[in-house]
Amino acid sequence: MLHRRRVRRYQEFLKTLRRPEPQLCLCPFHLHPRPWVPPPCRTSRPHGAMERKSLSQKDKAQHSRYIERLHHEEDLIKEAQRRVHNGDPLPKDMYNTVMKWSKMSPKLEEETTGAGQRREKKQQTSHIGRKKGTSEREFEKEEEKLRQELKNVRDLNQHNIYLLEENKRLMKKPESTAVTKTDEMYSEALTLIVRRLESLQIGRGEVEGMMGTIKDTINTCLQEWRDSFQQTRAQQDQHKNQLQHENEELQRKLRTRNKKIETLQKQNEDQQRQNEKLLHQCSLLESQMASTRTTEQLGILSGLPQKVQEAEHQLADTKELLHKAQVENQGLQSQLKHLEEKLGKKESKLKTEREQSLSREKEVAGARESVSSLQHQLEEMRREMNQLCEQLSTKDVILEHTSAQLEERIRECASLSALADRYKLQQNQDSDRIQTQLNERETASHKQLLEAQTQASRFQAQVSALRTEKEHTEKSLRCTVRKLEEQVDQLQLRNSTLQRQLTTFTSTYHNLFSSVDLPSVTTPAIDTTVFKGI
Repeated sequence: MLHRRRVRRYQEFLKTLRRPEPQLCLCPFHLHPRPWVPPPCRTSRPHGAMERKSLSQKDKAQHSRYIERLHHEEDLIKEAQRRVHNGDPLPKDMYNTVMKWSKMSPKLEEETTGAGQRREKKQQTSHIGRKKGTSEREFEKEEEKLRQELKNVRDLNQHNIYLLEENKRLMKKPESTAVTKTDEMYSEALTLIVRRLESLQIGRGEVEGMMGTIKDTINTCLQEWRDSFQQTRAQQDQHKNQLQHENEELQRKLRTRNKKIETLQKQNEDQQRQNEKLLHQCSLLESQMASTRTTEQLGILSGLPQKVQEAEHQLADTKELLHKAQVENQGLQSQLKHLEEKLGKKESKLKTEREQSLSREKEVAGARESVSSLQHQLEEMRREMNQLCEQLSTKDVILEHTSAQLEERIRECASLSALADRYKLQQNQDSDRIQTQLNERETASHKQLLEAQTQASRFQAQVSALRTEKEHTEKSLRCTVRKLEEQVDQLQLRNSTLQRQLTTFTSTYHNLFSSVDLPSVTTPAIDTTVFKGI
């Protein structure tokens, strides 16, 4: 493609020339030096297309405005990079400039701003021959590198915007509600406690055993939760420290690489300046050669191509070194991006696990409160049982005492028949009073039993309600998990389709614009090291 383009340009240049006429030509026999195209003499001068034109004041003002605007946008992008690193929000104008540099195409920018400069460049390149062709190749390579660097800057800006949107989306995302093994063990222990309470018969030994089992199960569950949380947290802290250390090392390497790239760019700029000076001297000497016919100046001109070749060799070496450093810098930047993504994922996992641990601690506090309430109820039941036992013991003592009295009175009745009726009446009265007391005690004990049964039925109803709530929550959680899995599948499909579209766009862009030859723009090179930090 490049060879055909050069041939076509040379044919267009030959069309602009006239046939040499020896009567009007100032050059004797047209014996121009080999590596140079014939200079514009009377016969070989084109029809006004080869004359050099200086830039007008309007073009100079536009050029200076364009450079000032570029410097202003460069400062804005630096400020945006600093704010993004600090986590501050971007203002509207700064956000618009970043989006512009992430979406604009350098081809349109160069075509709109450098129309006059392109014409001037064509006129200058038509005067210079094969040696100038090599410099054109180098300028084309530099243009391609600058385009690639601008493309990389746009890709970095798009990646930063995508990361900001992803961070916002993750901040809005609900917390994961996954049931762990410790939660299952805790629910199983609670169900066992409920079953034990349902099948409980009032007894002192069984109540104490029940309290012991409740305390043991709760203590084991709490200990398992603490151990698992401490282990996962220690592992995550270690992994986070390792990633931070690797990130610091990569940042140091990036700083050293950036310094090397800056030095190489400075050397490249110096070489370009020297090359431009030599080309300017060459053009001046060429014009002098056209006006004068001395052979001494031809010897000076023959020495200039060697200097130009040496400067071009030095410039090519510096460009190769700069290209290698840029490739290494891109690799380090990709590694740094990968590590930053890992750090963000680990931090999000730590946040979710901390929130889960807080929710678990709240659940444990609620379980402790329920256990303390059960303990208070059991203590009250114990007190009531002790009171009933004391009452029964007092009743046994009273019955023994009354039986002894009855025996004594029966013996006395045998000797004292006259007083037997009186004593019988008194005995009947005493027995009636005792029976009424016994009936009252029995009714009180029956009422207490009914109250205990109502409490047990109430506890059973609460347990059944808790079970239904648990089943309902499990169903809702499963539904949410299924919905989230479907959303993840949809997002993966969308991502794959977008990646295919992007590959097709890039391939079509490359196929359409890879063969387009944009002439070199005379504007100063943009310092792209500022954009690479983004």
